[in-house]
Amino acid sequence: MRPECCICGQVAGDPDRDLLHRARGARTYERWIPYESARLVVIPSIGALVAGHVLLCPRRHVRSAAMLDHGEATEMALAEASLQGILAKRFGGPIQLFEHGDSASGSHVGCSVEHAHLHFVPSAPDLWPSIASDLPWTRLRGPLPDYVRGREYIRYRRGDGVWFVYAAEREAELPSQLLRRRFAEALGIADEWNWRESTRLDVTARTMERLGGGPRSIAVPVDG
Repeated sequence: MRPECCICGQVAGDPDRDLLHRARGARTYERWIPYESARLVVIPSIGALVAGHVLLCPRRHVRSAAMLDHGEATEMALAEASLQGILAKRFGGPIQLFEHGDSASGSHVGCSVEHAHLHFVPSAPDLWPSIASDLPWTRLRGPLPDYVRGREYIRYRRGDGVWFVYAAEREAELPSQLLRRRFAEALGIADEWNWRESTRLDVTARTMERLGGGPRSIAVPVDG
């Protein structure tokens, strides 16, 4: 856990560090984590692009999914498949995924939050036609660390399940929230791409309502 990390704060159930709680301005604390496992948590996104937009995060503070250990990476893959099924059933499909991962070292935080988080965006327009020429993508066919080699990266999974990745050649090369911007444009909410300025908490609340109460187990039983 990192004392200054808002995702670590939400994982721990600390109202002073839980950014979603602070954004909601609720008088009483409620830990908005609908699913969790021994190593992972699911968090509804602030600035949700659509209802059902959630983040899959490791409990441990790491800068990207490429830095997960073997057990975390294995559990992430299981949870990813399970969560896609849940979201498709409750919000519609296809499900598109993306991550902006920070480099293994250095101080630059490319995705605005220095804690690994994988976005799940259900029932949204196909983003690939609008982003295919944004970066020199490589189709991801093997372990993520082999492709990024400690560098900052963006990866995106189309609705048909095909993953693409681009690893930056230099620090601060990749624009912050690039795929959020592209999704917002495709959804007709181009002015609301920045989650820090457009929290869209009404959409986040709908996500929680349709997922039901929590927390519940995702992929593997919760410890204890």
